[in-house]
Amino acid sequence: DLERLVKQVIDDWSFMAAENNVEVQAAHGFVEPVLADAPCFKKAVSNLLHNAIKFSSPNGKVSIDCNRDDKFVRLTVKDNGRG
Repeated sequence: DLERLVKQVIDDWSFMAAENNVEVQAAHGFVEPVLADAPCFKKAVSNLLHNAIKFSSPNGKVSIDCNRDDKFVRLTVKDNGRG
C-alpha cells in the first residue's frame, strides 16, 4: 500500500519537521496498485523527505504527491527550500 508507506515515512520524520517548524503534507488517493520493493521504496522516499525537511526554510512546507504517468508512477516531493 503506497499511501501507507508514505505516511509511515512522514511519521518517521515528524520529529525533525516539528523541530524545524516545517509542515509536511501528503496528497490523498495515491495510485494503486504499485508493484515495488517496499523496503527500497520506503528508503528512497525517506531520503527524499529527509532532504526536503533539512533544507526547507523555517515555517516551510513540504508536499508529497503520487501520480500515474502511462505505465509509470511519479512520486513528487516538493519543498520551498533553497536549491
